[in-house]
Amino acid sequence: MRSLTILSDTVNSSKGEGKKTCQDDDLANVNLISPKLPQSRGFGLLVASMLAMFLVGLSYGGYFERVRLLASDLVETYFLSAGIVLQEIHIKGQVNLRDEQIVAALGIRSGQSLFGFDATKAQKQLSILGQVKSARVMRMLPSKLLVEIKERMPLARWMHDGRIDLIDKDGVVLRTLSSLEQSDHPLVAGAGADKKASALIRILSTHRGLAQHMKLAERVGQYRWNLHAKSGALIKLPPVDLALGVARFVSLPDWQALLARKNLVVDLRQTSQAFINAQAATKTPVLSRF
Repeated sequence: MRSLTILSDTVNSSKGEGKKTCQDDDLANVNLISPKLPQSRGFGLLVASMLAMFLVGLSYGGYFERVRLLASDLVETYFLSAGIVLQEIHIKGQVNLRDEQIVAALGIRSGQSLFGFDATKAQKQLSILGQVKSARVMRMLPSKLLVEIKERMPLARWMHDGRIDLIDKDGVVLRTLSSLEQSDHPLVAGAGADKKASALIRILSTHRGLAQHMKLAERVGQYRWNLHAKSGALIKLPPVDLALGVARFVSLPDWQALLARKNLVVDLRQTSQAFINAQAATKTPVLSRF
């Protein structure tokens, strides 16, 4: 849980330590604080009746929208004078999103009352952000806002159309990486690689020795993968039973030594055999049966 304190025209962040923050159980104990209103019911009914007649009259003259806006401003001013002003934002689930991204999406301004804050609209604006899978925004009178976020976590880098995007396990683009940014996430390339990267990365994670040698996984024709090693070696995986294809490669004798060879090509597209083309050593493909 992070807590943002609204001060003047800036938004300052603070850790939860040393300050009471809003926990899950706090929601059941929130006191909705309202400004003191006149106690006389008769007075309230009289004012309400007069206001209703006034608004009906103006609506016939086409002034209703102006009156509505004026009334909204008056109520906003009343709530501000009563001290119902946004002072703190409690954020749950924030991992990679920056404070300024959240504040900008919420559309918060300094000195804003919670009466005039549209929590539904703010929730929709948060959900538009690529990194956000789901969001919930709740007003906690008199002065707090609770924001719950479920972020999409980055899984891989996807190279396509002259750029590199950071994607999650569903292939959703979180953001585009600049040319100066460094990332340790696996690199995939080609049309359709974004949607299929999760399955490949999951399989390669069970063979960490192989994954450490990989520079790029290229999606070919949107139906199979080529694995490019850091040495320049190439592994052509079959279009079906991807896990079996990877297992067949790591079952080859001295497969790690094979990956160290710059011009090596291992063709596993046929299910019963592997063609190893060691171009640097010989022009004749080497056949290995399974």
